[in-house]
Amino acid sequence: MVSKPSVCKYHYCLSGDLETSRLLASGAIELSSVVVTAGGSSIAARIYDTDSASRKDIKQSLLLAANTGESTAYCPSQPVLFKNGLYLEMEQGGGFDGEVFVTYQ
Repeated sequence: MVSKPSVCKYHYCLSGDLETSRLLASGAIELSSVVVTAGGSSIAARIYDTDSASRKDIKQSLLLAANTGESTAYCPSQPVLFKNGLYLEMEQGGGFDGEVFVTYQ
């Protein structure tokens, strides 16, 4: 398997206690890793390839979930290209100490 080493310029931690969605970037970016951590309840987080909250397409998204008190990591062998932008949204688990941590460039 051929892999592309990467060093990320940017990272962001979406905390469910503060907010449940955030537009991180507009334009092409590469997603390197995601960690979803559940707190007091299970969490489901979706990452969209879009530059606007009003133009979310479920077919161009990635869904990660974690059970209560656990974490789920997504670390592809190569960064995933998002052509339009990066939009994070907690579909479940916001307000119960859930977090979504992403690294991108």
